[in-house]
Amino acid sequence: MADYSIEVDQQICLGSGLCTTYAPNTFDQDENTAKVFVKSVGEDSLEDVQAAAEACPMAAIKVTIN
Repeated sequence: MADYSIEVDQQICLGSGLCTTYAPNTFDQDENTAKVFVKSVGEDSLEDVQAAAEACPMAAIKVTIN
C-alpha cells in the first residue's frame, strides 16, 4: 500500500498533461474534458508523483505523505 495520498483539484486543472509524463501509471486524462484524474496510487514512485505535482502549472495536485 502506498504511503501517500493524492488529490487533484479538477476545478483548477487545465489539462496540460504534464503529470501524466512524470507519473504515467498514476495519472490519466479524461477523454472529453482533458482534466486529470488519479487512476492508481502506488504504481509510480513517490518521487515521480511529487515531480508530477510540482510540474503542474496550476498546482492542482496535492500529495500528502501519510
